This record gives sequence, C-alpha cells and structure tokens, in this order.
Amino acid sequence: MGAAIAGLALWVRPAGWAVLASAASSVALYGVWAVAERHLQGDPRGDTAFTGFAWFVLRTSAAWLGVTAFVAFVFVLLRLTLGTWIS
Repeated sequence: MGAAIAGLALWVRPAGWAVLASAASSVALYGVWAVAERHLQGDPRGDTAFTGFAWFVLRTSAAWLGVTAFVAFVFVLLRLTLGTWIS
C-alpha cells in the first residue's frame, strides 16, 4: 500500500507531495524489511547460499533505504513547516 501511495504522490504531485512520497516509501520499505527478516528467521533448510545472501542483501538495503526515506521525510517536513522563517 505504501508503494502505491508513493507512486501516486509522485505521479499526481499535489501540494506537499515530497512529504507523502517519503513517508509512504518509508512505510513500504519497512514492509519489505519485515518480510525479508521473517524469511531469514524461518526454516533455512530449503535455501541455497545464494538465496540466503539475496534475502540478507534485500533486508539490509530495505533497512538503509527506509531510514533514508524517513530522514528525508523529517527534513522535508521541517522545510515546509519552517519555510523562510529561519534564513
């Protein structure tokens, strides 16, 4: 759902679209991280070394991108809130 909202915000570009896109991206990447984490915590007997590493890379990249999207959300929200008040 977060990816759909982020895509819609990027396509329509309403007022404050950067806030919507970064918040939705952060939520979507949290979901990707959670699925990858759950898979890695599960039964690894059927996995090869390559698929295990691929899930690890997916989990790590989703975590970093999610944190980056959250930091972008905070800074864009601060920029919109403060505006030219502090210059």
